Amino acid sequence: MNYENFVNAVEGLALKYQRMNPGMCVSVNRTDYGLELTCMPKKQMRQQWVDQMLTEYSEEFEDWSETILCDESRKIMVVHFEDCWGDREGYGISKCSPTDQFDEEIGLAVAFAHFREYPIPDFV
Repeated sequence: MNYENFVNAVEGLALKYQRMNPGMCVSVNRTDYGLELTCMPKKQMRQQWVDQMLTEYSEEFEDWSETILCDESRKIMVVHFEDCWGDREGYGISKCSPTDQFDEEIGLAVAFAHFREYPIPDFV
């Protein structure tokens, strides 16, 4: 078995574990030393991701960005992002599922991730 097949097998087992334990999330990350598996409640994993996005946002974009639309009834958020040097500019949009409760902090993190073209994890 080569390394890629091994990684695919581990990721498959992680998905199976998540299906059996819907409140938990398993992330598989490649490091210089191999694979790193993290298992924690989805709520905690979501908060860590949101905190990471908002930290990056606050370091370079917070003072120069503007929320264009934040409609809690339609559960949508549109943000215009511009960095402190004026090098990067664009829009990010987030739309909440109709079954979820709108959270402005998560909406801003998702909009920022879309602007930066980062993948949105399943647990968000």
